[in-house]
Amino acid sequence: MPLTSQVGGNGAACPEGVDEVSRVLRIGPGGHLDDDRTGGAVDVWSQLIMKEPGEGVERILAAPHTGAWHLTDGGGLTFDHVSNDWHDITTEDEAFFMRVYAPGDFKFHGADLGILVTKGRMQTADGLTDRCRRYIEGIRAQYHTEAIPNAPAVMPLAYVK
Repeated sequence: MPLTSQVGGNGAACPEGVDEVSRVLRIGPGGHLDDDRTGGAVDVWSQLIMKEPGEGVERILAAPHTGAWHLTDGGGLTFDHVSNDWHDITTEDEAFFMRVYAPGDFKFHGADLGILVTKGRMQTADGLTDRCRRYIEGIRAQYHTEAIPNAPAVMPLAYVK
């Protein structure tokens, strides 16, 4: 299938995957950027690649579910429902989390724990937002682990990315 076989949101043929970008950037007919910003709001999405900052190796006993999560008024994070699609997220107090490591796996310094996607900005020029920190703390609190005594040092492979 050639790349131009997809039809974009504006009815024009476009490379596969570009349709989402064209709707966010408001690319008009002919591929020109629509500079008229008064016609509607542009959605802002953020994603966090959550990595393990701690040293040592631990076995994961419990891990957060992949799916939709919700920030409560009290500042906590609660699991809402199982999902494999982030498109149902509609507010900044909702997030989609995709777990990478499950119970029985090991976490170690630099391990990818998961990816969190939500609406709105999670970082400013001053650093991470309070909302971002609440998401990170809430997801990290879902991991329950046990230490592995005398675990060998984790040696990253330079040629694996």
